Amino acid sequence: MVIRSLIILLALTVSVSAQRICPPNQVNRNGLVGRWLVPGKQTGAVATPTRCLDDSNKGNHGTTVASPNYGVIFSRAAMTFNGSSQYVSVGTMGSFGSSRNNITVSAWVNTSNRTNIMGVLGTSDDYTTGRNALALYVNAKNDQTLLAGSVRVAFISNDSTPLKLVGATDANSVPADGWHLITAVLTASTNTIIIYVDGVSKTVTYNVQATPANFANFSNPMEVGAMYRGYYVDYYFNGSIDDVRIYNRTLSASEVRAIYQGEQ
Repeated sequence: MVIRSLIILLALTVSVSAQRICPPNQVNRNGLVGRWLVPGKQTGAVATPTRCLDDSNKGNHGTTVASPNYGVIFSRAAMTFNGSSQYVSVGTMGSFGSSRNNITVSAWVNTSNRTNIMGVLGTSDDYTTGRNALALYVNAKNDQTLLAGSVRVAFISNDSTPLKLVGATDANSVPADGWHLITAVLTASTNTIIIYVDGVSKTVTYNVQATPANFANFSNPMEVGAMYRGYYVDYYFNGSIDDVRIYNRTLSASEVRAIYQGEQ
């Protein structure tokens, strides 16, 4: 009986640890304004398969659309999207605090898809009309500057001094071999973007139009696993996503590395 109890306890311990990114007290919460995890994975709050809670304490809770699957994918609890209709709507983001010109977006992704442009997190990537937008793509198809296996990010604002800053990594920056952490950091004072994959900075080419602006109010709906469907074609994610974060400041290289190593 004692041996059986120990075996059950060990199994439960492994199950819980496999579904946790890191203990909540180790999460880097300095400037964290959005953090979305698998429904039911958050600590100290109630979640359901249709509700994805915001772990940043900012109240930007999400609602799943078209029933994406969730479960343990290669030792990580994650949401899996079909690439055609499933996503999480987290509403309009309006709580970016005082350092609104600097933004860091980050997510764990797992996909082998190399045929479509896929939105990980964002609103609209329309940098021609100047609408408020934030976009993080992965595994774009070979189409002009959108290279297979690359990471692409756009930070766009339509304030009086709009910022239109778009960057992309080289091809095959995200291997199709399991989980990878992608992080994009914007420093508005220098008009620069750094994109990290698994905590390592990648070569990035980017286009700057106009000067830094204020990201206080993103007017378009924010989504995880897709892009805003009001103007462009649907950019749905085909694969699994976990631990999506938005910070209202520039994370350092060591902080990004710590998130990758599970220390934050």
